[in-house]
Amino acid sequence: DTSAHFVRCVKPNALGQPGDFSRPVVVEQLASAGVLEIARIYGAGFPVRMAHAAAVEAYGSILPATHLVSRTHPAEALQLLLQRAGVPPAEYRIGRTKFFARAHLAERLDRAAHAAAVAATAAIQ
Repeated sequence: DTSAHFVRCVKPNALGQPGDFSRPVVVEQLASAGVLEIARIYGAGFPVRMAHAAAVEAYGSILPATHLVSRTHPAEALQLLLQRAGVPPAEYRIGRTKFFARAHLAERLDRAAHAAAVAATAAIQ
């Protein structure tokens, strides 16, 4: 899902008085809630967000398991997977806890993972 779904209540001023808007107070609340970072990520064109481990689980079938087993941290395994799959670094970012991708990259990785699963199933049969 690549659409934003969040609601934040923001106080317009420190005193709670109607009709008084304090830009620094509002910006501080938005920054603390992470809304500014989310807006920056969406603006940069990385609407797909997944935890590292979830991304490795979703896309790990693209490569043989032996390539990823030696990586103990999911972010390292994800980085290796993307490099070996030939994904240009401009198409994604790996944050401290999450993987961010452009929408078309996520679609490409989904198709590749599906194709790998179909090939594995055919090999077993």
